[in-house]
Amino acid sequence: MVLLLLRFMALRDGAVSAPDLPLTMDFLGRMALSNPPLAAMVEAARKAVVAPAMARPHGEIPPAVRDKAADPPGLRDQTLKLFEEWVHLLNMHAEDKALLGFLSNQVRSAGVLKMDDTTDRFLRTLTELAVAHCLASAEAAAAAAAAGAGGAGAPPRPGETAGSGPLSYIATDALVALVAALVVQLGGGETLLGRYLGLLVGVIKRDADEATVKFNARPYLRIWVGLMSELGVMPGSHAAAAAAAASAEGAPPPPAGSPPPAADHASQLRYLRACGMALYALQPLSVPGFAFAWLELVSHRAFMPRVLTAPLASGWPLFASLLIALLRFLEPYLRAADLSESVKQLYKGCLRLLLVLLHDFPEFLCEHHFSLCEAIPPPAVQMRNLVLSAFPRNMRLPDPFTPNLKVDLLPEIQQLPRIVPDPETLLPEALRQQVDAFLRTRTPASLPVDLAKRCMTPAPDKAGAAAGDKAGAAASWGANGAGSSSAAGYNVPLINALVLYIGSQAKTVSSPLHPGAQEMYVRMAGELDAEGRYLLLNAMANQLRYPNAHTYYFSCTLLTLFLESKSEGLKEQITRTLLERLIVNRPHPWGLLITFIELIKNR
Repeated sequence: MVLLLLRFMALRDGAVSAPDLPLTMDFLGRMALSNPPLAAMVEAARKAVVAPAMARPHGEIPPAVRDKAADPPGLRDQTLKLFEEWVHLLNMHAEDKALLGFLSNQVRSAGVLKMDDTTDRFLRTLTELAVAHCLASAEAAAAAAAAGAGGAGAPPRPGETAGSGPLSYIATDALVALVAALVVQLGGGETLLGRYLGLLVGVIKRDADEATVKFNARPYLRIWVGLMSELGVMPGSHAAAAAAAASAEGAPPPPAGSPPPAADHASQLRYLRACGMALYALQPLSVPGFAFAWLELVSHRAFMPRVLTAPLASGWPLFASLLIALLRFLEPYLRAADLSESVKQLYKGCLRLLLVLLHDFPEFLCEHHFSLCEAIPPPAVQMRNLVLSAFPRNMRLPDPFTPNLKVDLLPEIQQLPRIVPDPETLLPEALRQQVDAFLRTRTPASLPVDLAKRCMTPAPDKAGAAAGDKAGAAASWGANGAGSSSAAGYNVPLINALVLYIGSQAKTVSSPLHPGAQEMYVRMAGELDAEGRYLLLNAMANQLRYPNAHTYYFSCTLLTLFLESKSEGLKEQITRTLLERLIVNRPHPWGLLITFIELIKNR
């Protein structure tokens, strides 16, 4: 029965997946520690949930948001009346019974839970009313301050912008409490939450397009943080959600009042995944004006730690997609080394996020290093080092400066690292078979030259492949999918995929350096021009991480290329590739230090 369940969960479109049964998967994961066949099936079930929804194209603004003229007559007045009553009940600290009575009688009778166009327009109007009240409070406070100062005006306080006063979050917090109650107490569940988040994304996109540089993201940030806190896995109520949102904004928390959520653990994880899906649709490439608020949400304590600590890391693919979306937005600026003040601040925020991951969730960076490094352009050396310096928390790194350190005798050197996506899925089937045949028989002899020429052909720009998605990964050799970077005149995803796949196949044999793989690397390096060789060597250096089989293999490969090369240019490029990663501030990857020390000391 267990085997049938795991096979069913491994299906891409199965009705049940690993995150839907977190306790079961956690138990099976513990059983699999002493049962290799069961471990393989558990792993297959986990890989089947690698963010399939991330492959969806960004949705357009919903009709209920775009076409306000089609609203039923009196909808705004009816919504405003219901909302005012709800806010009054919250401010009066009404008992749970009174709040539930209001929801069951007046809100349900208004047809809010029909899950049709009426529901969408009601929720959109609620959001517009709450945001309008929040922004109007800032204008009123600014006008009052100017009048009190005799028109001279006072400098803005922290959290304010010039010409605005402090925001009042009474309406937005009441909106969060109402939506959470509709989702949990009235049984709207994930369906209603998904509809509301889709509308919220549409409203933010519409307002950001219309207001351009005057767009104020703070009310929407408050709503998002409140929802994630209210529906997250940690126990809490509206008071906890509002307190977390207030902390993000530097504002005082509003009073408590709404009933605590009663959803179980699995439901709360699904709510967080729904929030993550909606955040992916709001990524900075889609709504640049929301970029700073988006980064705050992705890294917020109500979202990031809860997603990354979900049972069996079921939230890792989702968070990897969000992080890659941020890197894709920064990539053109970092590649050109042209950072405006705002982009510089966003870059610093990204570095701080990576530092938190390096400290608290190093296994996440270890597992997703390939996709993350593919999204980081070559000039961003410090950022790449942060990703590659991660190592499992249960591992103690040997000191790379230890005299006569025998790297090949370390027990960790024989262990293969976990990598997402699986190296087996990086190349299309036909190309993978050609590479496998060359590694076995060294035929066809022209394959390395053909691959080098293909690497120097720009990949067509077909963004949208899912990070970690099997089909997207298989197609990424010829297309810039989510998380892949590009250089003019080079198919960078193909170079990265070839280097890792060849290395992963070569390491399966007993010889430290597979002759077929070594020949392929040497001949490709000889055929590529200077920039192409630099990209090839960078792809190899990206595997110099903590002690594992890949680190040792690629360290030996780079040193052997340096030793046997007759080209001074190639030797210079190998030295440059290693040195430029060491001259920046720490941290430095362990494998990088080991390789460079060996290059310097071993004549």
